[in-house]
Order: sequence, then structure tokens, then C-alpha cells
Amino acid sequence: MSVVDEIYQIFVEYYGEDNVDKQINSIDNPIKLDGDRYNNCSIGDTIILVHWPTVTVTNEYGGHVDIWDLYSATVLSPEGKLRSSPFFNRSTYDSKQWLSDYLHSHVASIHKTDLSLFAHSCLGSGPIRATIEKLTEYLYTDMDIWRLYCWELDKYVRVESLIGGPYRKLQNIGINNSGRDVIMNEFLINPTFPDFDDSQNKELIISMFKQFITKVLKDNILRFAYFEGTYSIASTYKDTVLALSNAFIDMYNSSPALRKSVPKTDLFGYTYIVETNIVDGNIYIKQGNNDVPIEGVLNTFMFRFKDKDVTLQIKGVTQKYDVSKVFILNTYIIDFIIFTLLKYVNLFYGKSSDTINKKVRVI
Repeated sequence: MSVVDEIYQIFVEYYGEDNVDKQINSIDNPIKLDGDRYNNCSIGDTIILVHWPTVTVTNEYGGHVDIWDLYSATVLSPEGKLRSSPFFNRSTYDSKQWLSDYLHSHVASIHKTDLSLFAHSCLGSGPIRATIEKLTEYLYTDMDIWRLYCWELDKYVRVESLIGGPYRKLQNIGINNSGRDVIMNEFLINPTFPDFDDSQNKELIISMFKQFITKVLKDNILRFAYFEGTYSIASTYKDTVLALSNAFIDMYNSSPALRKSVPKTDLFGYTYIVETNIVDGNIYIKQGNNDVPIEGVLNTFMFRFKDKDVTLQIKGVTQKYDVSKVFILNTYIIDFIIFTLLKYVNLFYGKSSDTINKKVRVI
């Protein structure tokens, strides 16, 4: 038995015959790996594929999520030497994991334009890194080291280490990570009121927001902090945005005249109200929906495993994801309101020179 065959049997012993496949890399049947930087695979190399039907990924704080049909690719030279760290792919996603670009916490992204491509992963400082180094050098003929590799690979795919800085965090599943979401967590400096060029009712819109600012002041929606002669907002960015958004929506819903003059379709159509996700105090503003829809690539061929085609599938199982989806007032409008109010109160009320300036007051 060759060294490669011995190594393959180690994988079969650990994962089971049904979950392991051995393929020879060739021009007719290439397993596509992630880029020239990591692709040390040559024609004639052996690729051992491992399939996990379901994996529960867990972090050190008890967060966990199920992922489905995960595959790894381990590349061996003809003499049995490990070529590189393992590569990963998945053939089944639910809509939220797909939208969030979540293949695994250790993987940067899903190759949505080439689903057959196995992705490079980050090893961090985990024990599998040292084992891989041994198998790429002189210990590749030691079957006990290969048994250790199989065990560590299995544990590696089941763990997200937040300390290690994962590419993708479990807690962010549900957020569009296609690169078009904007993270908002602080007020803009010197903003201007958005110019909604397409709006046909600019005077009505301006009047509506003047009415809203009056409501904000009259109902004490905002809390101000006073420190060393300067007023600032006393609440966090997220809490301020939510407070103002709720106040605006309440004003709009309770005014039949306002709803008649400014239809709800205009509020959303001209982005006065926008859809967001809120995670860890950050507000993620959706900037578009141009991501590849999973429905559009359903049943796409990816690769072969155990002489069968592997195709992309959608999982219908609904999991709990700790992401809050809310509709808020456009943050550029909020930034302008906050900037204008702070400019006013600091101009007329923030210049006192008495000893109270050295203390903090929340108003």
C-alpha cells in the first residue's frame, strides 16, 4: 500500500467511508482551489475530500450555529506530503447565511461567482497549524500525525474563536456582508441636509421635518450632557437614532393630514425611512440589493464527490439569529438635526463661565 493510500485509510477510519473521497487532480477533473497564493496543487496530486452533513460551530461565549454540507479538501503530493493547509466549500446554505457571506467563521467569503472554488481558511494560532507544518515536511509518513490531523481538522471546523479574530462572526449572520452595507456608529461632523432631488414635495418635506424638530424639543426626546461649557448628546448613537426614529414614526402615524400629504410610499421611496440591521450598537444601512440571490444559482454544479454531482442547495430550516432588523429615519437627516440643535444650544447656552462648567450635567 502506498503512503497516499495509507493516509486515505486514516481519513476513512476517522470520518467513515461515506464521508471521504479520494480524487486525482487532472486536467479533466480539477478540484479548484482558492487562488495562486494558496494553490500548491499540481496535476497528479491527490485530493482527499471530507464531507460533514451538519456542523455546529460554537464560540467561547456559547454562541452557536448549524451549517450544512461542509467539505474540506486536503492536497497530497504523489509521495504523500501535505501540500498546504485545507480548503473549504459548502453546497447548502439558508438565505441568511448566504446573504451574510457566511461559509464558515474561518473563511473570508463565499465565492459566489465561482461556486466550485474551494476557499482558503485562516488557521489562527490553533494546534492544527503545527501539525500541518509537520506534515508538509519530514513527518508525512507518520500515520499517527495524520490521525492527529484528522482529529484536529474535525475540531477546527466546529469552533469559532472570537479571541483569534474570525473572518466572519456568528453574531453577524443576518447582516448583508456583500460590501454594500454602511456601518454607522457616530454622528457626522458638519453634515448637510440630504438633497432628495427626486422629491416632488420638497416644501412639504421641509415643513414636515420642521414640525418634527418642534416635537423633539417639546417632548424632550433628546438628552443633553453639559461638560466644560459644551453641550453634547447624552445617549449613544444607536439609542439616539432609535429615539428620534420612533418619535418621527409616532408623529407620522398619529397625523392623518401628514399621512395624506406625504404618502408612506414617499417615505420609503425617497429613503426618508430606511431598513437597517443593528448589531453590537452598530447600525448597518442597506445600500442596495445587488448581491447574487441564492435562488438564482440553485442547483449549480460545484464538483463531484463519490462519483456524484454536488450542486448548490437552499436549506429551509429557520434558525434564531440575534440580529435586529428595524426601520429608522435616514441617518443623514438625524445627523443634520443633531448638528443643528447642538450648534444652536452651544451658541446660546454653552458659553457660561461660572464654576458649573467644570462639572457634568445631563439634561
